[in-house]
Amino acid sequence: MKKQITCFCEEKFETDIPETVDLSGIEDAFGQIISGNFMNISCPACKKVLKPEFPQQLVDESKGVDLYFIPEMDRAAYFMDKLEYKIKKTKRVVIGYRELVEKIYAYSLGLDDRVIEVIKYLLLNKATENLVEDGDISVVFMGKKNGQYTFHIEGIKKDEVGVMNIKQEMYDKVAGEIEDTAREEPYNTFLTPPYVSINRIYLEK
Repeated sequence: MKKQITCFCEEKFETDIPETVDLSGIEDAFGQIISGNFMNISCPACKKVLKPEFPQQLVDESKGVDLYFIPEMDRAAYFMDKLEYKIKKTKRVVIGYRELVEKIYAYSLGLDDRVIEVIKYLLLNKATENLVEDGDISVVFMGKKNGQYTFHIEGIKKDEVGVMNIKQEMYDKVAGEIEDTAREEPYNTFLTPPYVSINRIYLEK
């Protein structure tokens, strides 16, 4: 489908955006997504690299990827069921590029994204318990480093990012209980497909 883009230099141009993208046919697709280079477009006039977001279905049968990407600007419309486009039937929905990167990290490591969201919920609860001042706290999954799963915690202190490393043992413990956990409150609120994300809930201090 054709989409019109307006660059910062005020140049307007059309580009073809496929409704479905098979990531298996793109060299290092996971790496491109994680690095932030996926979906980038260069302005034909000034050559500036643009990072527009368009709704797309992303698939990779060999790695179990079957998700629908919703631009961040459409988050409210999704929750109010007022999207101007129809979401194709998929296993997962992600909203915004940050969530897409988190899911791709999970796919690349062969992880259950529900387990990741439960761990994020536990870390978020802990962070809000120790919060001195009011503020928005977010927990972001950043993949695996040095044999441990890495999460960034933002919002505890201004302009600082906390890093929490989770051992395989904790992941395995949560994974072993995930089917039961997914049916319990409040976990069923954010573990019910297709939008599996703690961003479905709001935690107050």
